[in-house]
Amino acid sequence: MFQPFFLFTTNIDIFRYMPLISSHLYVLQIKIFFTHLILLVKNTLILEA
Repeated sequence: MFQPFFLFTTNIDIFRYMPLISSHLYVLQIKIFFTHLILLVKNTLILEA
């Protein structure tokens, strides 16, 4: 299943795209974290009021 990918992709290509993929996932995690944080604060304010 994964053999064609490794045949056509050299190690250089993998290392070139790896920082891009990891940084994208990192940004996605931050967005999800802040979204949860905002929702939590909103719910707390609603309960307090």
